[in-house]
Amino acid sequence: MKICFQSSAIYQNNTFNKTHSNKTRNQSSHKCYGNPNFKSGNKYLRGIAGFGVATFATLLSLIGINLHNNSYKTLSQSGVINYVEPLQTDFETRDEAILYAKNRVIEALNAPKPYEHLVLIDNATNEILAEFKGDENQVVECLSAWDEICVAFNGKGYTSIHGHPENKNGSTNPIGFTDFLSLINTPKNTVIAAVSRDGNISALTKLPYYSQPEDKKIENIKNGIVEILAKSFQRTQPQMYDSLYNAFFSTTDSLKKAKISSTFDSILNLQDTTYECHRLLHKFWEKQAPKLGLKYYTNFKRNNYRK
Repeated sequence: MKICFQSSAIYQNNTFNKTHSNKTRNQSSHKCYGNPNFKSGNKYLRGIAGFGVATFATLLSLIGINLHNNSYKTLSQSGVINYVEPLQTDFETRDEAILYAKNRVIEALNAPKPYEHLVLIDNATNEILAEFKGDENQVVECLSAWDEICVAFNGKGYTSIHGHPENKNGSTNPIGFTDFLSLINTPKNTVIAAVSRDGNISALTKLPYYSQPEDKKIENIKNGIVEILAKSFQRTQPQMYDSLYNAFFSTTDSLKKAKISSTFDSILNLQDTTYECHRLLHKFWEKQAPKLGLKYYTNFKRNNYRK
């Protein structure tokens, strides 16, 4: 979005080297953008927490945010999002709110035609901020202007919980690169969790010492995940991998090289569904998440990660 989450690919140079990739299919289901109408008000909100409701209400008029034009229903009607009215919004505890979100997500994953459902939870109040319906590949989400303000005012951010549909081989993609991008590119988002159809979770959480990673670190994470996809291809289809590799380097014809590379990429695009990829990605996040100020957690089919 302009105010949303949606699928995106990972791009690399179109050359056969250690990572051998031009474009790979998204390991996850969304990326996040902020609400542009709220940026002008952020600097004011940080200084008013102690001034009470009256000052808060006055601030809204001063910064001139049109709440109606940024409401979920208005954005949904315009086709920006597919907003779903929550069945319940208020919960006494965080655990109750998370259980509600998981159940909503699992229901969508077990529908006759499974789809991604996303729920946002205010960390300070345990309120369900909004829900969104996606399809089998992605889900689009946003915060309304009002919820942007409330989350900033409460000061503890929000949690994003969404579903990852089961692949044809019975696997479920764990937390991936676009989930990671969504988390780090959204300051108020403190937790991003992917849920499988059986209720297991794969998640990244910002730790107290978290700080926005530099572009070089983000590029290294991207390259590391692309390398995982290439390794999965090499290990699951070694003959095909070697055949394409040898064919690429045995010709000087640029058109043939382009065709071979395209074939390689089309196979690489499917690697995010393999158990080998998931095993490697699990090890990757275990090692890299703490270096980024993140906590990685999963109970996705642990036996597939122990080899």
